[in-house]
Amino acid sequence: MLRFSDGVSVMFFGSRRNLFGYVNSLYLIVLSYLFIFFYWPLLTIIRDAFLLNGSPSLSILLTVISDPVVQSAFYFTLLESTLSTILSVMLGLPIAYILTKYRFPGKKIYEALILVPFVLPGIVVGLAFLLLFGPDGVIPNFFKDIFNLELASLSWGFIGIVFAHAYYNAPLVAVMTSSVWRRLDPEIEEAAETLGVHGFRKFYKITLPLIMPGLLSSALLTFIFCFSSFEIVLLLGNFRFRTLEVQIYHLFRNRLDFADASALAFIQLSIIAFLTVLYVKSLQKYTDVRKAGRTSKYIEMNLFSHRFSNFLLIAYLFSFIVFQVFPLVLTFYNSVFDPVIDAFTLKGYSLVFSSIYNPYLGSSPIKAPINTLVFSTITAIFAMLFGLISAYATYKGGTLSLLFNVAIFVPLATSRLTIGLGMILTFGSIGFLYQDTRPLIIASHITIAYPFTTRSIMNGLSKIDPFIRESAETLGADPLNRFKKVDLPLLSPSIAVGLSLAFATSLGEFAATNILYRGNYPTLTVLIFVMLGGRQFTAASAAAFLLIILSLAVFLVVVKYSEELSGGF
Repeated sequence: MLRFSDGVSVMFFGSRRNLFGYVNSLYLIVLSYLFIFFYWPLLTIIRDAFLLNGSPSLSILLTVISDPVVQSAFYFTLLESTLSTILSVMLGLPIAYILTKYRFPGKKIYEALILVPFVLPGIVVGLAFLLLFGPDGVIPNFFKDIFNLELASLSWGFIGIVFAHAYYNAPLVAVMTSSVWRRLDPEIEEAAETLGVHGFRKFYKITLPLIMPGLLSSALLTFIFCFSSFEIVLLLGNFRFRTLEVQIYHLFRNRLDFADASALAFIQLSIIAFLTVLYVKSLQKYTDVRKAGRTSKYIEMNLFSHRFSNFLLIAYLFSFIVFQVFPLVLTFYNSVFDPVIDAFTLKGYSLVFSSIYNPYLGSSPIKAPINTLVFSTITAIFAMLFGLISAYATYKGGTLSLLFNVAIFVPLATSRLTIGLGMILTFGSIGFLYQDTRPLIIASHITIAYPFTTRSIMNGLSKIDPFIRESAETLGADPLNRFKKVDLPLLSPSIAVGLSLAFATSLGEFAATNILYRGNYPTLTVLIFVMLGGRQFTAASAAAFLLIILSLAVFLVVVKYSEELSGGF
């Protein structure tokens, strides 16, 4: 008989023969879902990229590759991804150093706070930096009022895009690198100092090679995020700067060129898949270092000792947290202050919760927060159920488990815009789905979110002592009771984290939703985009601040139940 992972047996009841039959049916459900709502749409995109008038052809692909606009978008994508990654590393590495080597009051809170931007929806960050770097933003106005310098052309566009990406990813670099750094044996550095190697030379020659797995993994992940960036570039690009993701959206939405959009989506997918393979390989080294150095930690020094260098470190810590928090404060301020009437007002929130039909949106705005909560709740429930099945299926390894694991995590190597594009090309002509796209929106959210719930449950399963399960089996507990009384209580923190991550993912999803939604089914992210298009910045900021509050609530759950914040990456 074909043997699956031992971990699967703790989840289901019945005899071993019935168990495998039941597990196979559950595999079939998840695989069927993946095929219908992910792989079939993905194959549709690939088909459209290589078919011309019903016959196989490379002409569409070659036409897209030779297009100067596409080439410009590709070069810009490489440039902004590279510079954003470099800036993220430059900002995040000093924070990793401080978090590793120093203790100070509120360190755990600080470590949690710097990751807050990472859970924020991309369109919220894009709006915040539009308010910060835009033509009439805080930074241009500051230089104009104080120094009489016109910096609108510099602060708008490229600089804003790079800083917004660094805002997102510098905390990721800091936490992932610190999680490796603090597990290294400090005696290595002490031995180097004994041999006369100090300062930057010690860091470059000794420390940097040792922390490179964490630094490389975080840098690759940052590059992937920036390479597939959509919302931030769409809002801050100023019609001049486009990533491949934005160009795909332009081809589909503005030019209705589905064939070229599919071809470019295939090209981008191939590049991201290659980058993801590199990331997975680097992640293995990162994981090995974290496991091997589990008991080796630095003896932390007091950050508030009377040294000038410590004063500089404190100043950097403060500046970094201001950089992280200020855009959120600015978003709230703009949600209650209308520059047109130069007065504080709540009309932005009144518009968001209005039941009056809005012609820009195609429905009443109140439907946006309602749809957002409904979609996020349904997504969290189904993503957790699928994640639970998937985690048990892949827990112990084996050939089938490996293949299933690959099938689960392929969506992570696919941009969200591509997922939405594939769904609308595959199902958009089907009667009821043409008018009511809510099933497609929810399906896209589940596809995007459930790899995160799977990862969360797998992390929880890896922490359960096998002896506990064996003891329960020895005492006569059947598989159902073992799952209910042994696994479920131990997995409850991981389940809470998985549900929260799935909820947050659906909460802030914009790229796929913007392609799939119809007038009656907007979300808060779509509402923000539409309000910005109508120059209603107060209403857009109000909707963005609602998303910030919801994201922070989700983040608190993750912080409460996660033993280490870096473990989820």
